Order: sequence, then C-alpha cells, then structure tokens
Amino acid sequence: MTAFVDVVNLMVVKGGSTILHDVSFDVNRGEFLSILGPSGVGKTTLLRCLAGFERPDSGSITIDGDVVSSDSRWVQPARRGVGIVPQDGALFTHMTVARNIGAGLTDMPSAPRAKRVAELVSVMRLEGFENRLPAELSGGQQQRVAVARAIAPSPRVVLLDEPFAALDTELRTELRADVRELLRKESITTILVTHDQDEALSLSDSIAVMRDGAIIQTGTPADIYARPADIDVALFLGDAVVLPGHVRGGKVETELGALTPLNRVRDGDRGFAAVRPENFYLQPDPTGQAIVTGRQFFGHDVLVTVTTPERTITARASGPLAPEIGMKLTVWVRGPVNFYARPD
Repeated sequence: MTAFVDVVNLMVVKGGSTILHDVSFDVNRGEFLSILGPSGVGKTTLLRCLAGFERPDSGSITIDGDVVSSDSRWVQPARRGVGIVPQDGALFTHMTVARNIGAGLTDMPSAPRAKRVAELVSVMRLEGFENRLPAELSGGQQQRVAVARAIAPSPRVVLLDEPFAALDTELRTELRADVRELLRKESITTILVTHDQDEALSLSDSIAVMRDGAIIQTGTPADIYARPADIDVALFLGDAVVLPGHVRGGKVETELGALTPLNRVRDGDRGFAAVRPENFYLQPDPTGQAIVTGRQFFGHDVLVTVTTPERTITARASGPLAPEIGMKLTVWVRGPVNFYARPD
C-alpha cells in the first residue's frame, strides 16, 4: 500500500540548533497518527512544516502522491488541502458559529453549503449555538467549532495541534470521542501532535514517538506500549518499575525472581527490566517480606504501594480484591517483561 502522507528525512535548523533531525514517517489513507513526545521536542515545528507554515531545510513531504515540499518544490498552505486545528481554536471572533464553520466553503453554492454546516453543527453537538459568537461559547464549544471548520471542506489531511490540552478532564474525554467518531465517519487522514500519553494511546491507529527532534519509534498503540524501544520510552508511555537484572539461561534474574524477557537477550547481559503496575501479582502471605504501605482507590481498580526489602513499587489491583494497608505479601511478576541491556 502506498502511503497517503509520506515524510522523508525532514530537517529543520534554527539558530545553529537542529529542531528536526531526519524525521521520516508515513500515514495511510484514513489513518489517525499521533506524534507523541514531551514539550520542546519539535512536534509543533513538524506540524507547521506539514501545514506549509514553515519550510524545512531539507527532506520532502508528499500528500496523496503530490509533493508539497522538497528541495525543488514548495506548495503554499492554501493549496495543500490540509485543515488545521490549533490549540486555542483561533476562531474568527466577528463571525457566528455557522459562519466560522462555513468559512472554507465560499466556493460552494449556498444550499449545499448550508446543508454541510448544518450536518457538522449536529455531529459536533452545537445545535442552538449557530448564531452565537465565539465569545459566547465555552472552551469546549469553541474547539468543537474549530474542528468542524477544519473538516468542513473535506481536506485531504487534518492536523490537530494539541486541541484538547486546555480543557478539563471530563470535557476533554467527551470531545476526544466525538472528534474521533467524526474523523472516522469522514474517513479523513489525521495527524495529532500531543504530549498526552493517554490521548495518543486511546485515539490513534498508530503512534510515532518523538524525542530530541527525531522519531524514536513507530507502531500501533498496543505495540508501542507493550514493546517500547528503550527504557526512556517505556517510562514516558506509562508507569513502570525499573528492576536491575542480568540474563542467565535466557531469563532475567532480578530481586523479584527470574523473569521472561519479551525481547531478544544474550546470556551475561546486564541492564534493566521495566515492569508495568498491572504485571505485578500481590499474593497475601503472613510470612511475606513485602508490606502494603499505601492505597489509592479508583473504584474499578486500586493503585497499591508496596514496600519490599529492596524498594517501593506501585502495583495495580482489582478494586474489590486489592490488599489493605499493613497486609504482608509476596510479590510476583506476571507475564514477560521488556529488558534493556546496558551498552558494553
């Protein structure tokens, strides 16, 4: 399958510093890709290059077979067929909701334009707000309008620049679901940049993890979470307990026993195993050397703090069955783990 969006060896240098370093990735038609990384790694610069707001120093960007950026070709933003939703929405303050959504449909006859706007108003749950100005809307409603405006012209690609970051948790979750459903219905190829691991893991078909201006790892959310490329990616994607260990007989010997590695290992390797909280099994044991010292109850599950002779770990347990503070335990590790050997 030919990639719908193809980014090859993109480089951006500013003031003698490399902002993007040989960035390459591709996105299939209709796919939702998240560019995931902490602040300051070049995510927004990458998005600006895709949108055409910034010209790379080298490399190429191709959209649906059309080269829009290369050493010899440059296509202006308005001709790329790209919609963008910035973090702050950037609505036209003097226009109503309906006029904002229809802003990119000026070449469409009035009847089809009105039908398209009404369709997006309904899908984005904005009924009754069509004639309001942005200042009369909540933050979540403004972002709904911004998404509808970007999607209205049926662009080839939609770029989302952390559009949910300023919203509270409940509103963010609701809007994410609505936006994802709309993008799926419209079959629009989407690229989201975010520093929110939960957002990337829950929304995406695929994820590209970015660090220091480079793509470190790409894959499905399940693959990225289960098999992080290195210990830093493992810790960035979610909580993990890092256990020192060494390989003997194909197993990783640690203070919690011999663990099965997910990845290839060599006898004699020394390094670290990353264990997710959900991979710990807490067995009540009156003679156990571990003790429960903390408990955070979330209903469906509980985060249990356990102190062992060597360290303190956090484990995830079923809500009704989670051990109580003061209970003695034996701690086991369930399933295989990722092991990262130290460089020789």
